[in-house]
Amino acid sequence: MQSDIKGIVKGATGKFTASTTPPGGQLLAGNIPKWTADDTSLTIVPAADGLSADISVLSSDPATAFNLTVSGISSSGVPISSVVNVPLATGSVATGFDIKQTS
Repeated sequence: MQSDIKGIVKGATGKFTASTTPPGGQLLAGNIPKWTADDTSLTIVPAADGLSADISVLSSDPATAFNLTVSGISSSGVPISSVVNVPLATGSVATGFDIKQTS
């Protein structure tokens, strides 16, 4: 789902997960999903099961975004894939708050 994509700060690593749609949909036995991107300067490290990946971005990457694709084979033997656009930021992107008690 595109709305869940927050982006990656250049020089950092983003963690991504994939699940089948509809929920509970099965992949072909032995099929491990493959992650790819249209930005060749990224480093993609998939998990052993192919359902998650760490994407590292160089701090010098000139791109402002990239398309991330996960592909596999459904249990009926049909190729499936999904693509999301991942923005790249040059500064620190807030993702929440760190709450501390000071007194």
